[in-house]
Amino acid sequence: MRFSFDRVADYFAAVAALGAENDPARQRAIAAVLGLVETATEPIPAKPVTGPSPAPALPKSPREESSAVRPPPARSAEISRQPRQPSRLQYTLTRLSSPARTRPDWLEHVPPLPPPPSGGTATPPVPLPLLAPRWSRAILSTAMSRETATNTIDIDAIVRDLARGLPLRAVPRRVMPALSHGVQLLVDRGPGAAPFLADQELLIRQIRAVAGRDRVQLLRFDPSRGFIAGTGPRTRWRDYFSLPAPPPAMTVVLVSDAGTAAVPFESNALPADWRDFVVRLRARGNRVIAFVPYAPSRWPPMLRGILGMLPWDRRTSVQSVRRLLARRGRRRQVPP
Repeated sequence: MRFSFDRVADYFAAVAALGAENDPARQRAIAAVLGLVETATEPIPAKPVTGPSPAPALPKSPREESSAVRPPPARSAEISRQPRQPSRLQYTLTRLSSPARTRPDWLEHVPPLPPPPSGGTATPPVPLPLLAPRWSRAILSTAMSRETATNTIDIDAIVRDLARGLPLRAVPRRVMPALSHGVQLLVDRGPGAAPFLADQELLIRQIRAVAGRDRVQLLRFDPSRGFIAGTGPRTRWRDYFSLPAPPPAMTVVLVSDAGTAAVPFESNALPADWRDFVVRLRARGNRVIAFVPYAPSRWPPMLRGILGMLPWDRRTSVQSVRRLLARRGRRRQVPP
């Protein structure tokens, strides 16, 4: 016999319902029905029903008696005393047939698939340019050009000076933004620029198309290793300032995060190191700008006043480039 606390609760509930609080014989009979004892000495007497007597039943007609549903036969007391047995789940184990060991006939007549193009090597997709393609040429030419005195005589300036009664001491030349002095392109290959390697290559091609391939001096540098730079393998790079200096009229363009993103567990150049690097560049007489692939709110504050930083994203426009460069003293005339 398996004991259960649920049956004990049912026992006390049955004792209270049948009014057997002071009758040991009825209590033992209730316990036997619930399976708490082995056998019962006597059946459980029914509790007398108190209340108004029911009304006498009316006699039924023969038709009603024949159509009346007979109640099911009552179960015996022995069956009612037996505890309910849990039902067992019937199941059948079957074994799957083994797979076929012979090749089907139709497999011999199926033509093979054509080989993949390019010898099986998938070509990675071309990244979308960070600058809007429609305005990229105008943005780059506006950012990299310098106001240069051309060989064209400025007639308006001569008339203006003569109207004021000023002597003509030199022939004024028309000043226009130009890229005739070339561009030195410094592309960051440090840890912080790793997510933008494909974008850098696309920007290099765009800058060469705007300024002319023969007027772009390309160098790759690593600010995390003391601003070493070079054109060949990284093992041959050396300190940038030990390389031949660009002409003073040449614009130096940095393609870098300018110390905005610090990579964990890597040696990163601090904003103070970037400030010293830019100050030494400007001391040579070069104009320095940087295309930074991060929002202006993340730029290092100490570089805002000494470096012409431009946002490298789709929202950059020609007007925004002019405002940023004019705010940093971009316009400086150089001789032709």
